[in-house]
Amino acid sequence: TPLYSSAASDVYKRQTQYINRGLCYKDVGMYDQAVQDLTTAMRLQPQSADALKNRAIAYEQWGKLPEALADYERFLAWIADMPTERRARERREIGQKVQAIRAQLAEQ
Repeated sequence: TPLYSSAASDVYKRQTQYINRGLCYKDVGMYDQAVQDLTTAMRLQPQSADALKNRAIAYEQWGKLPEALADYERFLAWIADMPTERRARERREIGQKVQAIRAQLAEQ
């Protein structure tokens, strides 16, 4: 129905706004706000792989490695079967990050 389509479109727009603002916060080092906005985006669209990946990056840059590791691992599980070139590249890159974070945490 048109009302449902409009509501779905509104949720997508709101989610995109939260992701974009979260990315801006991350880029200027406001990690707490970045994580809050990216988490809100994920509440609006629970299967948002991009919001999850960017929250992991924000956690990593913030120095919250256990949280970053958890998000990265969840992200990798979500995209495991996605055949696109972009997701294949992300699996390689994020896989390397996961190994590096695990090594860092093991040293602590």
